This record gives sequence, C-alpha cells and structure tokens, in this order.
Amino acid sequence: MHTADAVLLQARNEIQEPQKLMIFAAVIAVFNLVVAGLFFVFSVFSNRLVKAVFYSGLVLYLVDGVLSFLVGDYVGLGFHGFFLLGLFGASHFITPAIQLKQMADAGRGVLDNQSSWEMPGTADA
Repeated sequence: MHTADAVLLQARNEIQEPQKLMIFAAVIAVFNLVVAGLFFVFSVFSNRLVKAVFYSGLVLYLVDGVLSFLVGDYVGLGFHGFFLLGLFGASHFITPAIQLKQMADAGRGVLDNQSSWEMPGTADA
C-alpha cells in the first residue's frame, strides 16, 4: 500500500461527509500523479547522468520510506529499504559513468570526421 493510500484510508474513517471524502480522494489522486511524474522526470535525468537529480530522487524516496514507516506500512518500508540500498550502491558508479561518457563523446568526434571507413592498405590504388 502506498503512503498516500494509507492516508486516504485513515481519512475515510474520520471524514463523515461523502462529498468531502470525494474531494480528499481527488486531492490524493492528483498528489499520486504528481509524485509519479516527478519520479519519471528524475529517472530521465538520472539516465542522463545528472548527479543532483539522482541524489534528489534518492532523498525523496527516503522520505517516502519514512512516511511508510509512520503510517505502519512495514512491507512498503522493507521494499523502500531494499531499493534504497540498490540505489545507494549504484550511486558509486555515477562519476565513472560520466567519465566514460565524456571519453566516448570525445572519441566519437574524431571518428565522425574521417572521410573513409576503409581499413588501411585496402583502398584502391
């Protein structure tokens, strides 16, 4: 169960008027969509090796894990912990990946400027 869903379930027990509950459910649904969109944007920029976005996403996911703990979703907390360990392990490879990408981009420019892709000694005389 997601944290926002747990909040909605708690609100269902406390809000007696159906209209207010529907409005609250709509707000929770919009919140879920915004958070999902934010994680999508973070994933796009993380794939482009933007360190700040990767670490911001890691912190945001940690906050979501803490919220899972606060609402008593221990299965979700375990999932968050497992995934955060994987993300933390992957964070050590960001700098080497950036360096490799820079080296590949530098080499690509050299190869793109060649007029022929023939092997040396195979050109027609």
